[in-house]
Amino acid sequence: MEYIDFTGTAYLGLPNNAAFMDLIYKGIERYGINFGGSRLNNAVPEIYNQAEKYFASKLYCEDTLITSSGTLAGVLLAGYLKKNNYNIFISDDLHPALMCNFNTYTRFNNLSQVLHGIRAKEVNTQNVVLLNTINPVSLQTIDLDILSKFRNVHNTIFVFDDSHGIGVRGDENWGIAGYVKQRGLKYIILSSLAKAFSLEGGVLAGEKIIINSIKKESLWGGASPPPPFYFYALISGEDVYQKQMMKLKQNIRYFIDNLKPENNLKYLDDYPVFINTGKSIYRSLINKGIRISAFRYPTKNDPLTERIVINANHSLRDLDLLLKKN
Repeated sequence: MEYIDFTGTAYLGLPNNAAFMDLIYKGIERYGINFGGSRLNNAVPEIYNQAEKYFASKLYCEDTLITSSGTLAGVLLAGYLKKNNYNIFISDDLHPALMCNFNTYTRFNNLSQVLHGIRAKEVNTQNVVLLNTINPVSLQTIDLDILSKFRNVHNTIFVFDDSHGIGVRGDENWGIAGYVKQRGLKYIILSSLAKAFSLEGGVLAGEKIIINSIKKESLWGGASPPPPFYFYALISGEDVYQKQMMKLKQNIRYFIDNLKPENNLKYLDDYPVFINTGKSIYRSLINKGIRISAFRYPTKNDPLTERIVINANHSLRDLDLLLKKN
């Protein structure tokens, strides 16, 4: 049986987009299907350096590095923070990659209270606050008004995991970077590229001194990067991203405008994920040819979450069928 899929994280619908696939094929013709060497190799395709400069400009950072996954980007950053003895504050919903390697840290639910305590510390203390910009399972987001109070506070670096924001939300759909740059925050951004952009790999962006330090680690130098053709498609595909983003926004607006209270869905006005807060709907929908996300994350012991994920390729007919049957 074929299903209409409302699952996954490919919010821009790029895996099935003909224009994007054409760029992928052109990248393969130019670079082949893989580069299995180290980034320290003397024959690294220049497209990696070009992509890192591209990310740096989009995320308003001095420098970036590419990794084989968002998870590796998190592990590399966590190792750097531990090695340099920062005071670490992490939110409860961080990806496991960012929670590893810490002997002591403070978890928090009340961002305002924790940040008030940090501001009371001596100026020469070095603090790092690690946050999810948006949690796609709970739809919890950062209170940006609280962050704005940290303008030009130099003893605190904010680390934003923007995996589910980049490509979908924010200034020119590049996530939180524009907001925090305008407000004078010191920040590091990391992201999986496998969500909205549908690319293999991860990116870590921040001050050049931090990025250069991490590039000296054997875990980065000894790891192969993602295939180079992805980054040819990334750099060449801005018009594709923009067209898909317009379609996605139209789909989100149409779906929200036609929801009814009895649908029991939690959502954000500008985000393509809708969480079921009522009785289970997965089985009834699957029997009618519609598949939504229904799984436990990040471990099999976590609560089951049912989510409807809209992407740019859904037609109004697809959305009407879901609205009728949900």
